[in-house]
Amino acid sequence: MHQFTAIQPVGWCKLHYITIIFLFFADMNIGITLMIVGMVTVFAVLVIIIQLSNLLIKIVNKVAPEEDVKSAKTAARMMPIAPDVVEAINQAVAKITGGKGTVAEIKSL
Repeated sequence: MHQFTAIQPVGWCKLHYITIIFLFFADMNIGITLMIVGMVTVFAVLVIIIQLSNLLIKIVNKVAPEEDVKSAKTAARMMPIAPDVVEAINQAVAKITGGKGTVAEIKSL
């Protein structure tokens, strides 16, 4: 009976396996380093964009303050709605709801 044993690497084979493993981890090291540098760069760029956006918002709010919206709304309320427009809205609501819906109020925007 013959017994089979696993062949063990000897001499230069052990060195060859160590070299392959070292090169594999060296390549992994480069990849991980590139990934970390890329992530830090993206994070830094996003922080810069956020800070510049906040600065732009502050500048725009100082240079161009909000308009008075109340005066525009009161002017729109004073304008009467034409009777033919009111009739068209009533007919559209009646058609869509099958005569069950009514128009309670019409406001100009």
